[in-house]
Amino acid sequence: MSGEGPSTGASRAARDARGRPVARPVHLLLPGAAAAAVLLAVTVLVAARWSPLIRLDHRIAADVQPWALRHRGYRIAMRELTDALAPWPWRGLALVVAAVLLVRRRLRPAAMVAGVAVIAGVGGVLAKWLVDRPRPRFAHPVAHVPGSSFPSGHAVNAAAIGGALLVLVLATRWRALISGVLVAVMLVTGWTRIALGAHYLSDVVGGLLLGGLIAAAGYAAATWGCRPVPQPRRRTSASRPATGETSCDVTRIDPLPCARSGRCRRRGKVRRQRRLAR
Repeated sequence: MSGEGPSTGASRAARDARGRPVARPVHLLLPGAAAAAVLLAVTVLVAARWSPLIRLDHRIAADVQPWALRHRGYRIAMRELTDALAPWPWRGLALVVAAVLLVRRRLRPAAMVAGVAVIAGVGGVLAKWLVDRPRPRFAHPVAHVPGSSFPSGHAVNAAAIGGALLVLVLATRWRALISGVLVAVMLVTGWTRIALGAHYLSDVVGGLLLGGLIAAAGYAAATWGCRPVPQPRRRTSASRPATGETSCDVTRIDPLPCARSGRCRRRGKVRRQRRLAR
């Protein structure tokens, strides 16, 4: 029997140079592995031209694209949406958000948003080059788009940058509403590509999965090695963040509080007065 005491979760946790525990986003491993497995399966089936998937894609494209051809208002709406939700507007939004975060001295979240945008652009182009799938063809096309079809670049950038922005709002009071809007925008982005006949369904699914994985990898890299921040004993449900706060928590948009800052002391005083008022 060794002289060491029973091992605990804290003793097994990774520690920094000063012996303090650091947080690692292991909760992303299972959903990330599942999404990666599905993405790999879809990519292999598309690259191998698996006939059941190809028939399904062609059947859905043949049923959806004629709607845009017959209905002018619907066609114009889909074109406007797909232009507004194209990769470059998403990248511009990511640049603005990263700049605001830099001004607020939130270096890790800014690096996460900017890095996700860059990797999504490069990863989408690389995946298109590797798979090299022809785009859908119609007798009367609605949109003329060059390049390869799998995965959808619109879907990759929407899921990656939208996922990174979703992480930033997890600690806000309106996280449910904003998260729902972001997810809806991602899905609408993918639907516009199918509606205009620019992509197959599997192209959009693969793009959303790839973008989601890029966003998850950016979050994992931004929070790797962060020290957990002690949580107060009493905490209301409205102010409780969706994820555990850390010393470099990317879900916090404001700068981390400094104990020596008069501004932070005033904030703490206001919080204590509000708790006493309850």
